[in-house]
Amino acid sequence: MINLIKKFVRRKIYYKGPYKNWAIARANSVGYDSKEILEKVIKSALHVKNTKKGYERDSVISYQIDIDEYLLKIFKNYSDKNKSINILDFGGSLGSLYFKYKDKIKNKFNWSIIEQKNFVIEGKKNFQNNELNFFNDIEEYKNIFLPDIIIASSSLQYLEKYQKLLKDLLNLNPDYIIILKTPFSQKIFDEIYVQKPSKNVYKSTYPSWILSYNSFLNFFKEKYILEEKKITKPEIFQLKYLNLYFRNKKTDYD
Repeated sequence: MINLIKKFVRRKIYYKGPYKNWAIARANSVGYDSKEILEKVIKSALHVKNTKKGYERDSVISYQIDIDEYLLKIFKNYSDKNKSINILDFGGSLGSLYFKYKDKIKNKFNWSIIEQKNFVIEGKKNFQNNELNFFNDIEEYKNIFLPDIIIASSSLQYLEKYQKLLKDLLNLNPDYIIILKTPFSQKIFDEIYVQKPSKNVYKSTYPSWILSYNSFLNFFKEKYILEEKKITKPEIFQLKYLNLYFRNKKTDYD
């Protein structure tokens, strides 16, 4: 009972709503493109890059060992193929996951991040290298690469028209699509809230979908198999943050 009450209170801290539409939620929030967010992310990401210690997550440096073993398993599926892996990291900040996993990938690889314009400018200026590239949108990206693996880590829920973006990602036809740390409910329809991050992250607020789990799976059912599902933090009343690992039916990787 106590744990249930804690989860309910935690939801009230994190989310306000639901709102009728995205415009109203946006009018009641600061926005995800606030200057404070970018400045904190840059500071933390540069520290990780220069010290080669920890990794940046939501603008905060973490030194905890928090490795996604299923993601490592997917990377290892390519180790006997002697090929360069193209990884598309949608909403990947300034390389949060790249710096976390780059030394754990045995193959040669290209890690590409699609982000907001201000992140792309900073990324190209101070973070881009022979492995890591930054792009403004899918059209720009696919002129150079075709992805083997797509990762969307805590990003789809912050897009007003996430459904269109998800269809565009599916049309790239990668071997794997990995959805990380994304909020889902068991309701029939998606709902729109305003999310407030914890105080140790930053002060901004922004619109966020809480996605209908069953409706979300319908996007994938034609071409993809849900290989694995994991519950991740935070634990919040009546919704779950999930990691979902989809494999293309066309792949022959075990």
